Amino acid sequence: LSLPGVRSLGSDPERVAVMAESLIKGIQDQGFCATAKHFPGEGPHPVVNPHLTAYVNDTDRETWMATVGKVFRRAIDAGAKSIMTTHIGLSCFDESGLPATLSGKLTTDLIRGVLNFEGVVVTDALEMGGFVSFRDYEKRMIATVNAGSDVLLWPEIDIFDLLEKAVADGR
Repeated sequence: LSLPGVRSLGSDPERVAVMAESLIKGIQDQGFCATAKHFPGEGPHPVVNPHLTAYVNDTDRETWMATVGKVFRRAIDAGAKSIMTTHIGLSCFDESGLPATLSGKLTTDLIRGVLNFEGVVVTDALEMGGFVSFRDYEKRMIATVNAGSDVLLWPEIDIFDLLEKAVADGR
């Protein structure tokens, strides 16, 4: 949810939920898998672009659940096959300031636990400024997998070697 025309379907949660449900049904009726994005939502500062920098959505828990959380829950109930996390934190569920792509509290606890999503969690592009500003490359990539991401969008070519090594040494 954000200002109309700014990276979302609008600012009214009920209207956005209805449109999202229709989009998901239409996409999946044609044999494609719909993805609900960009989790956890931009919040009150939609002029900040996670392609360039990271930021934290400071919406309180009650407001988030009644707005963005409502839309994601309806998308899940409509059968969305995947959710795309992005490089935005959500302080009411994770005070660390980590973006959803790096936060187990957001990716696993909130998406899978609170919202009961059982589909595929895919990251936003991993070369975006809002992601590369956290930790060194190896730590970022391992943290992303450990946070609960199933699919990594645009990792570096060495990701397979890096993750194989991390599994072998217990990270």
